[in-house]
Amino acid sequence: MDDDDDEVVSEVAVDLVSPESALFLVQYPVRSAARGEERFVGARFRPKNRMVELATAVDTRSPHHDSQRQDLRRRTLNSGLVQPATNYAVAVKRDGILFLAPLETTLQLRPSFAHVDEEENGDATPKAPKLQAVRRQTARELAAQLSSYAHKRAQQEAEPWKDLTVHHADSREASRLRDSITNLKKKKTAAVMDCSDD
Repeated sequence: MDDDDDEVVSEVAVDLVSPESALFLVQYPVRSAARGEERFVGARFRPKNRMVELATAVDTRSPHHDSQRQDLRRRTLNSGLVQPATNYAVAVKRDGILFLAPLETTLQLRPSFAHVDEEENGDATPKAPKLQAVRRQTARELAAQLSSYAHKRAQQEAEPWKDLTVHHADSREASRLRDSITNLKKKKTAAVMDCSDD
């Protein structure tokens, strides 16, 4: 295609902003869009390991609900970190300006089956460790242990969860957060203007 035939339809000013806190893209690839929006009732976060856990209420009226499991009132979704192949951003267009705020990373949610593990393991209270003599590990053995799934899982479990408050897309708080992206430029401009010596 010749550049002369490529007509400019519209021009938009673009402003790259740095949000006050990290923004994450949370994907839920398992759930069909036809089932509608999932209403989350609880959330928590492990910042160091970048893990999110979301809880949803179980629809006990659903024909797919196991009536034998009256104790299962919540369904939990756990995140896995996705290594970014490219950079993504959140965009908000306001007053003819497209504001872009970069995303920190992407997290993919999957159903958690921790309740099944708990049932299979029975009493999950930790037992007192048995003492035994162990030979010193070689550098190769230590490297293998540090890269093992069990070691990584233990590190994740050692970090305490931070409870989060869930704000749905149509809530007042979600609207305030969207507005804060477009207000960052105004705050920075005001701060530059207020830098006079009195």
